[in-house]
Amino acid sequence: MTAETPIPETVQEEAPNLVLSNFPICARCGEAIQGPIFVYIAKHDEHYCPRCIDAMIEFNDWAEIE
Repeated sequence: MTAETPIPETVQEEAPNLVLSNFPICARCGEAIQGPIFVYIAKHDEHYCPRCIDAMIEFNDWAEIE
């Protein structure tokens, strides 16, 4: 049996950020979109999470959807 080398604390703290950096970022709230459903607007190269889309539609029913 071999002894496991402990992972430095700074690497442990950065690991979740490296994983999240692979996900698109919502243009409205700035959070990583981790779910399979999101809206991408190619014209503006923007991603939006479902929560922000719902919020925008709730307050702006007459908004034009491309």
